[in-house]
Amino acid sequence: MTYKRIFLLGFIILFVFTSLNLSAEKVDNQKLQNLEAFAKLYGYVRFFHPSDNAADVNWNKFAILGAAEVTKAKNTDELKIILQKLFIPIAPTIQIFKTGAEKPVPPKNPESTEGLNLIAWQHRGVELSSNAAYNIYKSMRTYRASEQNIINDQLFTFIEPELIKGKDIKLVFKARLITGDDKTYAKGYLKQFFRNLSSKYNSSKEIISSEWKDYEFTISPDKGFLYLQLGFIIVGNGEFQIDDVRLFDVNENGETAPVEIYNGDFEKPLETMKDKWELGDKRFDIQIKDKSEKDNNKIISVKTLPEYIPGSLFNSMPAPGEYFIKPLNASLSCLVPLTLWSRDGTTIDETDSTVHTKLIEALAKIDLKTTDASSEAIRFADVVIMWNVLQHFYPYFDVVGTDWEKVLPEMLSKAMQDKNGEDFLYTILAAVEKLRDGHGNVSHRLYFRKYCLPFIADIIEGQAVIVQVGDTQDLKVGDIILAIDGEIGMERFDHLIKYISGSPQWKKFKAARWYYNYVSEPGAVKMKIKRGDEIKELQITPYELNPSTRPIRMETRKTGKLTDDIYYVNLGNTPMPEIEKILPELAKAKGIVFDLRGYPSGNHNIISNLIDKPVQSPIWNVPKIIYPDREKIVGWDQSGRWDLYPKEPKLKGKIIFLINANAISYSESFMGIIENYKLAEIIGEQTAGTNGNVNTFSLPGGYYVTWTGMKVLKHDGSQHHLIGIKPTIPLSRTIKAVREGRDEVLEKAIEVINSKK
Repeated sequence: MTYKRIFLLGFIILFVFTSLNLSAEKVDNQKLQNLEAFAKLYGYVRFFHPSDNAADVNWNKFAILGAAEVTKAKNTDELKIILQKLFIPIAPTIQIFKTGAEKPVPPKNPESTEGLNLIAWQHRGVELSSNAAYNIYKSMRTYRASEQNIINDQLFTFIEPELIKGKDIKLVFKARLITGDDKTYAKGYLKQFFRNLSSKYNSSKEIISSEWKDYEFTISPDKGFLYLQLGFIIVGNGEFQIDDVRLFDVNENGETAPVEIYNGDFEKPLETMKDKWELGDKRFDIQIKDKSEKDNNKIISVKTLPEYIPGSLFNSMPAPGEYFIKPLNASLSCLVPLTLWSRDGTTIDETDSTVHTKLIEALAKIDLKTTDASSEAIRFADVVIMWNVLQHFYPYFDVVGTDWEKVLPEMLSKAMQDKNGEDFLYTILAAVEKLRDGHGNVSHRLYFRKYCLPFIADIIEGQAVIVQVGDTQDLKVGDIILAIDGEIGMERFDHLIKYISGSPQWKKFKAARWYYNYVSEPGAVKMKIKRGDEIKELQITPYELNPSTRPIRMETRKTGKLTDDIYYVNLGNTPMPEIEKILPELAKAKGIVFDLRGYPSGNHNIISNLIDKPVQSPIWNVPKIIYPDREKIVGWDQSGRWDLYPKEPKLKGKIIFLINANAISYSESFMGIIENYKLAEIIGEQTAGTNGNVNTFSLPGGYYVTWTGMKVLKHDGSQHHLIGIKPTIPLSRTIKAVREGRDEVLEKAIEVINSKK
């Protein structure tokens, strides 16, 4: 073959190869644009378009179906047609149009709205299918609320499980409905909550009579319920009144014993009930009144205010006919109505029942139990679902510095490249890391690390240091990890930290303490450690790791006396009942060290013994959302803050709190009070900087995502997220003290107490 022919053949091969690459790149870019458009429209319709058909859709299945369909479009025209086929059956009043080339037609209100109700979505945070029934996050459409959704918004109290010892529980009360239309009624109820995030609700018969009547009902509580909620609700617009609320514990022989309910006869002022009862929100007027002009006995009244919207979470909602227009990708945009009118319980949206039925039939063929992220459509669907939840409802984008809009194409592009479910797990983890949320995490039962090396490590003075060892004679406390299976110690740390969300101090703590010693294989692991000036190479056998347990846990000091006049209280392992037993001794102590380098054991009420006047927890802000993309948030629900009141005995000794980055969430609510009211000296390291109730959702393919659904601010309104609680006396551990078995943070606390003049 001549040189000229070889050159020509090489040029042809190069041209064909380059053309194929350009063609593949064009296909991928088109696919990416298709998926972006579908993702945007998915979130707008799922969370903000209020039609009945949209509310009834299984949105996980719809994400899978839609992601598979839109990838078939070869151009904008085909994409528009596919999007219309997908969404019009559930949201016929939306409009999809070519940006700049077509004009949408604004929706019109009916000429007469008599007998019609205005339907719109309201979100307090966002309620997702995997949430517990008692979760503070709620989503509902106006005029569409169920009893389950509204019971937490009116009048209720909690009963501790230890007070319920019998076979049954009986609730007895008097009530009447004095105003309201023929659709309005009231109820009394008991609701059990369980550790597995489920609940069970039982209620009285409907209260519709304007005359005082006796009501009672009995339930058989399930074993292991976490707590019991006793409350009253009104459904509709009106006023109802309650009196003589009594609860009885019933044994197997039918014998009853009263269970204490604070102010169940309502003879004490309403102000005294505020730390015992939840007294509704601003949509309800709750008062204690005289039973009648001739009767000085007191009753409690619950009345919906004039601005109350039936089946609503709060008073704000979009105006009739309000809509938004948003771009879906570079070529397409959408118009989505925020309100629809409803007649006789059905939205007036001219739904074609035939196409809607076909869509439901197609969704029914998708079995979520068999979905696996080795399928590209499942991976795309998961990106669509996860991105939208956080795009519309994550409350901290204003302080974390992440452009979440850019994350969508990044995740989709990475999902195209992933080969299996484990690859994809790291794609989602990397995206959640960008939230900088200490509660942010992704888990999957198949992809957790199955083995654990027998030690716990911390990053101390810039090195990975073993701070506790398990059943091994080879490792020692104070050893510095140089390598694990050839992976340099701090390089391993730098790799892990890319997939951990939160503040720098939390990422550092979690990477070292929780993930540093996890491995995938059961065989011996090669470790290189430094002990003093000596370098050692060791073979270490890992433990088998169960999903719910770790074979080695950090040892902690037990509550007790440090000296004759200094007491130590470990808040991580000492519940409040145990602390109450030693309160007389604590009251006599010269100083008390409260250790909160971890998570409290339900004992924040000890704060009541440190104060002279009432205090509140930090500001918990749950966003009230009716518009997409976190725009024009209509308010913040600040209910649920702790109100703590002084109790005896007052602890008058020198009070010290110990903290570090392991103090997160509940710990920071606790410490926020200590910090703001200057109730103690705080020694140690900065806390995690993540607070607020966790929200959760699951994804097809078996993934489970957690994140923070509310914005928590310090008492003065300043930022808490990423910052946390700062010590008044900063102090970090040293390698020297670890090797010597000393806790220099605790030593400093003793020194401060003894230096008190």
